[in-house]
Amino acid sequence: RGASLDVGDKLSEAPFIVVADLDGKGRDARIYRAAAISRAQLLDQFNERITVQERVFWDEEKDRIQALEEEHIGALVLSSRKLETLPKEKIAQALCEVVQKRELRDLPWNKAATALVDRVNFARKHDTDTDIDWPDYSKSELQSTVYNWLPPYISGLEKLDDLQSLNLENILKSNLSWDQQQRLDEFAPPFVTVPTGSKIRLDYSNPDIPVLPVRLQEMFGQEAVDAVAGGQIPLTVHLLSPAGRPAQITKDLKGFWENSYEAVKKDLRGQYPKHYWPDDPLQAEPTARAKPRKR
Repeated sequence: RGASLDVGDKLSEAPFIVVADLDGKGRDARIYRAAAISRAQLLDQFNERITVQERVFWDEEKDRIQALEEEHIGALVLSSRKLETLPKEKIAQALCEVVQKRELRDLPWNKAATALVDRVNFARKHDTDTDIDWPDYSKSELQSTVYNWLPPYISGLEKLDDLQSLNLENILKSNLSWDQQQRLDEFAPPFVTVPTGSKIRLDYSNPDIPVLPVRLQEMFGQEAVDAVAGGQIPLTVHLLSPAGRPAQITKDLKGFWENSYEAVKKDLRGQYPKHYWPDDPLQAEPTARAKPRKR
């Protein structure tokens, strides 16, 4: 609660006042009777109740962690000074607090970190034939447990912007055991190598439909792609146009070449006439370029 003096009241300039009478209404009560009191009088009268506390908190206005040493009488702050040496453990806790409050948005969620989270959640849902206990890497669970896994990696950081220097993928991976990491690469591989030699990152964002997004021309000559989850779950192939948009979605690559390719080729050739659209895709040379290299 707060309390206010009338406009122009001489006590407005006093550093501390003792209030004897106020109306007690609402969050900002009106003060009717009060007297000024000096800091020396406070120290003399309330010496046994004075405490000194360190307070580490996120300063929204300054966009950084602040660490203060404050002298208190109850909730009343008598003095405050900035700490020159910030306590690292408390700073890490304060950063975790703001990261949690802001739903992990300030962490560097690049493709690699997001993909790792998706792969772990994919394994958690489908890898039921082993003794491995997969952690819950959903965003809500990571948010609620942030104090458990983030503090060791943010010691010495003071700003939210400093979090961008973190390797979030490695942080999340380090919380997996060696056996879990090995099993994850086997059960939910991060990449697939396509006929051109390109390593394409798989998309596990939908744990029921793992996706291989790859340019159509890079798949010439290939009849099938390996399934994941120990061969149990087939990949859905998003065959992309030269502009990176899905031209066809299929789980049956050979069937696409034999039945649907001709119509897709006709459409893409009209949009991208300078690119390579062979008549026999199963015998054609795959390419990551507009056309195969001349030999």
